[in-house]
Amino acid sequence: MADSGSDDPFGALPDISTAYVEGWGLYAESLGDELGMYADPYQKLGNLFAESWRAARLVVDTGIHAEGWSRDQAIDFMLAHTAASRQLGARFDVREFHAQILADGALPLAVLEAKIDRWIKARAAAAPARPDA
Repeated sequence: MADSGSDDPFGALPDISTAYVEGWGLYAESLGDELGMYADPYQKLGNLFAESWRAARLVVDTGIHAEGWSRDQAIDFMLAHTAASRQLGARFDVREFHAQILADGALPLAVLEAKIDRWIKARAAAAPARPDA
């Protein structure tokens, strides 16, 4: 901080994209089910509550604070956008999707959204998925 040339202690902090960090948290939370870490349905239910809260917050916080959305706009946005898995159906590969999200590190949400939109379009235009895949 002494070298920052500023009296603002926050000026010396690295530029961290909260959405990226929160996204990592959401991803890590999803691994519990895949690894069989829940001993009973109540533990899984707790995970689902936390996961849905975090995912909704990523969209709503950004919309409200960066874009000036109203509550109704945030709700409309969430209802209007479907998940990549729904758009791609059998062509969706969760490992490839995760690789796309993580490959470039912390990106502004608009850049990440454009990147994933391009990825979805490319996957959708690819040859149809094999029925046995």
